[in-house]
Amino acid sequence: MTPHPSSAFIRSKAVGAAIGNAICNPLAAWLLNREMAPVGMGSMLADTAITSILASLLIALFTASSVRKARNASLHPSPPEIAPPPWLLRLPHEPWRLGVALGCGIALGLVALITAAFPILSIREISAPAFLSFKAAYTGVLGYYVARWVAIQQLDIPAGAGNTSPGPSRFPVDVDG
Repeated sequence: MTPHPSSAFIRSKAVGAAIGNAICNPLAAWLLNREMAPVGMGSMLADTAITSILASLLIALFTASSVRKARNASLHPSPPEIAPPPWLLRLPHEPWRLGVALGCGIALGLVALITAAFPILSIREISAPAFLSFKAAYTGVLGYYVARWVAIQQLDIPAGAGNTSPGPSRFPVDVDG
């Protein structure tokens, strides 16, 4: 079997995460708001922040696991054909920490954007269908970019590296004891 190029591997993970998030997140929001009540700014901010962090965490865990499995099966070349951006290399390499860091950054950006846009547009609340459409759009984009960034970063880590965090390990191994 010929190895897949890393760019196609990264793209497949990103597109899969985008489609999954664009479907699952609005569906979950609809199940929690079946009466289709309008969504106020406070609720939208809380939902957006929580969704950004949790979705990014789950995407990071699943994507990193997929990268590990593909690397162990030699399904793609390493290192990646796409160089990681410098800011991505400064983030934690553990998938759960990376997911939380990306999620918090995305949540801060989206909350700031919504907080600024609602008063400018004189919006106090939006209809449930409009909220579900917004959620489908932003979680799809979130899924694409988080999966892409995680795959790029995880592919850049040398195969078989034990401690992938920058700096010395917090839990040194005592070889003698």
